[in-house]
Amino acid sequence: MNGNFPDYHNFPERDKGEESFWPSFTDIMMVITMVFLLVTVVVISNNWKLVTDLQASMEAQRLAAEQALDKEAKNHTLEDRMHLLENRLKSAQEVVAEKRAENQDLQAEIERILAKSKEIEQKLVASLKLAESHQRQVVQRDEQIQRLKTDRDKQLATLENRAEALAELQRVQQSSQAQVLRLQAALNAKQTELADSKQVNEERLVALQKKLENSELALTHSRESQQLSETQLNIMREELAKVQAQRADSLSKLESLQGEFDVLDSKYQKLLRPARSSRGKHVVSVWFSKQTGREVYRIRDATEDAFKTVTRQGMASALARLKDKHGKDLYVKVIIPENSGLSYSEAWRFTTEMQRAYDYYYQDDE
Repeated sequence: MNGNFPDYHNFPERDKGEESFWPSFTDIMMVITMVFLLVTVVVISNNWKLVTDLQASMEAQRLAAEQALDKEAKNHTLEDRMHLLENRLKSAQEVVAEKRAENQDLQAEIERILAKSKEIEQKLVASLKLAESHQRQVVQRDEQIQRLKTDRDKQLATLENRAEALAELQRVQQSSQAQVLRLQAALNAKQTELADSKQVNEERLVALQKKLENSELALTHSRESQQLSETQLNIMREELAKVQAQRADSLSKLESLQGEFDVLDSKYQKLLRPARSSRGKHVVSVWFSKQTGREVYRIRDATEDAFKTVTRQGMASALARLKDKHGKDLYVKVIIPENSGLSYSEAWRFTTEMQRAYDYYYQDDE
């Protein structure tokens, strides 16, 4: 026995006897209880479904009542709504009339806008043509700028060469300046020497003249003294001739030194003059290149916009006319393009010939 409850499954007599085929009381009660529970569950489920259906039916009745009330209210307000719709119809007709008038105005405005659009389209076409023309001009200007850049690079190379030549000229200038100083010192010394020699010669000449006068006075007293005086006079005349020859030789040397000094001074002054510049000058541009082995010459005056292709003789004639017209105000700008086909010596020779013949900077040499 467990927990003071009898164990109905423990029957010693049954266990000891023959095997029984009838169920026990507890098993029967257990089956009955399970059947009762199953029936209870089924009944509760059916009742729950009935309650749910009842609630749904009541809700449907409530909704039907509300809809009936709404329909009745709508039926009462239908006449009012008809009057309202009639008023709205009248208002709509008035609005339609106004809209028609507005449509006519809009149609006129649309026609005016279309006409203006055509005019704007024509102006746009003209503007596009003008823009294309400007674009072509921009392309041409870009090409011209590129050519100018090329010319600038060429001019820079020429300037570098001229800078080297200028450095060489400066060295020559320094050497010439030193030579001028030496010649000037020699000239001053020679002038001092000539002045001293001149003074001595003049003193000797005065003394000889006095002796000559004394000899001439003595000639009147004696023939012997006359013969002696003539001999002395001849000697003094020879000495006078020698002095005069020495004086002439000294003057010749002085003039030679003065000439050399003037030449060196002229060269020195040329070295000291300002650099070549186009400021305040009349500029003429000359172009020289070779195309397929043929020499091409072009020229452009400052008053012209484009180059003109000419022959070498035509270029010389044009430059000569400009030189006669502007004189020492003519600046010759030589342009050698990058792909000129010329050697350096040919380009340098052409530049030198043009500038020395016509440029203002070299006119003082004439």
